[in-house]
Amino acid sequence: MIDQALPDAAPRQENQPAELHLIGSSHIDPVWLWPWTDGFSEVKATFQAALDRLDEYPGFVFTCAGAAYYQWIEENFPDMFERIRLAVRQGRWVPVNGWMIQPDCNIPCGESFARQGLYAQRFYLDRFGLICDTGYNVDSFGHNGMLPQILKLSGMRHYVFSRPSEQEKPGVDNLFCWQSLDGSQVLAYRIPFAYNHEDPATLPDKIAKVAAIGQRHALPMMLFYGVGNHGGGPTIALLDKIESLRAHHPELNLRYSSPPQYMREAHAHADRLQVVQDDLQYHAIGCYSAMLKVKQQNRRAEQRLLAGERLDTLAHVLLGTKPHTARLQQAWHRVLFNQFHDILAGCSLPAAYDDAAESYGYALQTAAEIQNQAVQRIAWQIDTLGYDQLPRSKEADWKLWGLAGKGTPVVLFNPLSFPVTVPVEVCGDLHSVVRPEKRDDDPHDLLAVTDANGRPQAIQQVRSTITNGKTGRFNTLFLAELPALGYATYWLHKEKRPGSPPAAQLAVSADGTRLENRFVALRLSPDGSGISDLFDKQTGQERLSGLAAAGLVIDETHSDTWGHGLSEDRDVIGRFGQGSLTLLEQGPVRGVVRLTSYWGQSRLEQDICLVADQPDIEVRIRVFWQERHRMLKLEFPLALEGGRTCAEIPYGHIERPMDGKEKPIQQWVDARDTTGGLTLLNDSTYACDVLDNTVRLTLLRGAAFADHYGERDGQSLYMDQGESALRLVLCPHGSDWRPAWAVRKARQLNSHFPLVYETYHKGPLAQTGSGLEIGSEQVVMSVLKRAEDGDGLVLRCMECAGKAAETTIRLPQLERQWTASFDPCQIRTFFIPDDPGLPVRDLNLLEQAL
Repeated sequence: MIDQALPDAAPRQENQPAELHLIGSSHIDPVWLWPWTDGFSEVKATFQAALDRLDEYPGFVFTCAGAAYYQWIEENFPDMFERIRLAVRQGRWVPVNGWMIQPDCNIPCGESFARQGLYAQRFYLDRFGLICDTGYNVDSFGHNGMLPQILKLSGMRHYVFSRPSEQEKPGVDNLFCWQSLDGSQVLAYRIPFAYNHEDPATLPDKIAKVAAIGQRHALPMMLFYGVGNHGGGPTIALLDKIESLRAHHPELNLRYSSPPQYMREAHAHADRLQVVQDDLQYHAIGCYSAMLKVKQQNRRAEQRLLAGERLDTLAHVLLGTKPHTARLQQAWHRVLFNQFHDILAGCSLPAAYDDAAESYGYALQTAAEIQNQAVQRIAWQIDTLGYDQLPRSKEADWKLWGLAGKGTPVVLFNPLSFPVTVPVEVCGDLHSVVRPEKRDDDPHDLLAVTDANGRPQAIQQVRSTITNGKTGRFNTLFLAELPALGYATYWLHKEKRPGSPPAAQLAVSADGTRLENRFVALRLSPDGSGISDLFDKQTGQERLSGLAAAGLVIDETHSDTWGHGLSEDRDVIGRFGQGSLTLLEQGPVRGVVRLTSYWGQSRLEQDICLVADQPDIEVRIRVFWQERHRMLKLEFPLALEGGRTCAEIPYGHIERPMDGKEKPIQQWVDARDTTGGLTLLNDSTYACDVLDNTVRLTLLRGAAFADHYGERDGQSLYMDQGESALRLVLCPHGSDWRPAWAVRKARQLNSHFPLVYETYHKGPLAQTGSGLEIGSEQVVMSVLKRAEDGDGLVLRCMECAGKAAETTIRLPQLERQWTASFDPCQIRTFFIPDDPGLPVRDLNLLEQAL
């Protein structure tokens, strides 16, 4: 929603001067067409040059964004850092943007933006005694519509950007109020013309153009000058030109200033400004599908850090273990740096992605170690013996012989705030406390799985990834029910158990063209090209109007790496086909059929997975891509009448028109009408288009690296070549769909549910336990962590249905329970003090009291 633009004001009197705030700055790309080591050098050189200019020009004020840069200087050049601190105290050096760097503002998850603010603002407060009140992302390629709430909760009331330009998003003024779905507002400024200016000779012309905008709307304006991208800052020649203009043309009213100073003064005009409630898009549409690998690394790192942190905190609550707050922060720093817009958007040189992989690897390994320590410690304290009534002298015999019938315990963990039922594969042949004799001709090692209450579960033998003879070639598959933020113990048996698991309807035809359970019926194309039918039994509706999951090849020879100047990618030059269909799994738990299709030199494999008693269809994708200047999309034509579409954005969602334009998404996109529709979940896809009730997900691109319409030759390097793997889930639904439903399912797809093979031992913990209860399905927990100040826990929740909600929140182990109200799409952060006598209270994203 965009209100009417600000009307032209009455012409100023000739003697009434324009007011221009001159912003001396340097936009620094720490990585782009150079590696981060060069970026380090440019930061050092730019900061030294800026300090020199401060000495030479008494009125000059310098602005620079990015807490990561200041950390580099502090750690390596402490004398320079002290000079900067002095200039900050004097008001002549103004840090802006309370984030670590200028990230891509569509691809990171909502919590990544929260951590940008948490770590950067606390650094600024500790080192400079200030909280940056002005967000500043002048080179990022688009800005998601939930940023106003995130900015305000991170201490920032203002936002400065330059993209999209006036031509890319017309109808938005240079100065306006930007509002997110929850109602939060920040004062926003779109930089006219450019965030850099290097040529002193053309500076007067730029001054005239910017002043004319201010004159037209009777508003002050900002004008940015200085050498940027590879650093530099305001030069002597630029400052000499400004000094001359100020001396000889006082009517221009040129002020040395800073973005915070300008924005604070601009608040005087807020009551007459335009209000914009919308994403700020679109500048470079190719950035949301370029370089799939780095986007996958980012998604995995985000999710693993958050899950590891929650389970680490759960171990702390249950067992009193020391949380790994400092290690997690160091891992987050690596992830946040690599969310810099030129890295995460896929438009840097190839070497940058080798560096990024190392940083993401550090974060992933750190999170994995912390998570494993947590689940191992919890599992070791679970009472898996359960025979307290036995004489102590007999316990050893029972461990070796009597408990052989009890089976081998395996403990499964759920890092999410709601219960889940998930397929689990275990290998009994390699993990067993007791090993009775097994026939050499029997490859299926486990004969039964029971839950903590002894109830048998439906099981199925499935092929593992091991090819080492007979040992471990088959896993046992079953469905595990896991409580919210908790764990459950299951038992693996090498002999049959009494009783039968509940019967479940799951049928797969002999030729593999049909899969069906009590929720859906699927028909697959015999040539492997896609899904022909998806019938939703719950609503009695066929959800497809044509072949779905079909691979489309898009020609993008005309596109650079960024997709500059484009709004859509719909030039279809081919479709995958001429393939085959292979039945991989068939049993009481899951059916899997592989679709294989071809185009050009490339192969597309899609494993269609249907689980008993679940309505969702998982699609496991492997692409063997050998195409240049070609894009791969998957198409889903839907049987809708007057359809609407909605997509996830960081910490929120947005309704969008079905206009065929390429748009960024997060973990899900939905298309529906009054009867229902289909939600598409993903584990690493960030772009799609929707037109005429057809959703097209963009999987990958064969674009050249860092190609801004340059000379392409035989030595050009191309991204996403070779093998890539992705996962999707198709979720048919009725008319009662809500975004909260999609959020939960997407969280489940993107989560890993760790397991621990255990042995027999006593312990204080029951075989099943939950650490969190939230009463409303509209409210989802995103964070449970130790407070940065170490005096309690921090719990962050979001309302994700777009409707006001009230819910109880309970932490049973702490005997804490309270009721909380949420506005639509509101983020709330709760502080739970260690002292049980102190009340739970609200915090902002910086972990400061509201």
